[in-house]
Amino acid sequence: MSTDYQQAREALGVRLRELRLSAPGGRLTGTELAERYGWNKSKVSRLENGRQTPTPDDLRKWAEATGQPESYHELLARNTLQESAVYGAEAQNLISAARRTLPSR
Repeated sequence: MSTDYQQAREALGVRLRELRLSAPGGRLTGTELAERYGWNKSKVSRLENGRQTPTPDDLRKWAEATGQPESYHELLARNTLQESAVYGAEAQNLISAARRTLPSR
């Protein structure tokens, strides 16, 4: 696994944690998130700490569970960036475009 790949996976994990902790309905615990989807509790930790690569379905569920379904496209773009381990303009444009679709806070 390349350093770029791991850094991207860890950055995605940080973003997942941010979403979980800032859920509009109140902070969502890792245990609550895991139980909601029948995941092992350690899966949430592995995803947030960059030790497991999420599937697109994991990202969709995460966005929905945290009450921020609009973040799905941003997460998917980050995941694509991570999988390709490409930090070029095209990947950054995907993330920027996804963020533009988010409502202002």
